Amino acid sequence: PAFAGILLDLAHDAGLKGIISPTGSGTAALARKMQPSAITLDLGLSDIDGFVLLELLRNDPDTAAIPVHVISGGERADDALALGAAGVTEKPADHAELS
Repeated sequence: PAFAGILLDLAHDAGLKGIISPTGSGTAALARKMQPSAITLDLGLSDIDGFVLLELLRNDPDTAAIPVHVISGGERADDALALGAAGVTEKPADHAELS
């Protein structure tokens, strides 16, 4: 939640709107409903494997075209890209990388 808040603050500072999904399992439904321009996905979710969510988003016709940028440890970056992530930012990330 704290990291999501930091990302949301950065988005607001850049003049963007954003929504934080409180659960990974509700994210796919929220993305279908809201049709965001992009999704930032931290793979370290408490209720669902982040790779499962990424795969759900990529395989759903309603969300497949939405770019998903993954925030994760470096050892998983290639896996995320192979599943269709638009990009990966490795943790820990500094302010410049997130802006």
